[in-house]
Amino acid sequence: MIVVMNVVSVRDENREVFEETFRGRESHVRRAEGFVSFELLRRDVEGEYIVLSRWESEETYKAWRDSDLFKKSHRHANGELAFNSRVRNYDVIDTRVPVS
Repeated sequence: MIVVMNVVSVRDENREVFEETFRGRESHVRRAEGFVSFELLRRDVEGEYIVLSRWESEETYKAWRDSDLFKKSHRHANGELAFNSRVRNYDVIDTRVPVS
């Protein structure tokens, strides 16, 4: 499994619109092969967000990134709300879940 983190900066005046845009947009990622999960995280430092997704493999993430569904999902991402995007990929080495 891999985790993909896209760290983006958002101007203070755009934060509310940025968050609402994520909440309200049509999400195509759930239909992507190999997709595990997604989270939008807001840091306690003003204007920094992490778009975090988990994938079964680097290959499934790359297939998503190069797909028409990805382009369709990101058609609103024209740089008006967020800037300074930095994508980082990590291999998951260990995961812990609660014991039931």
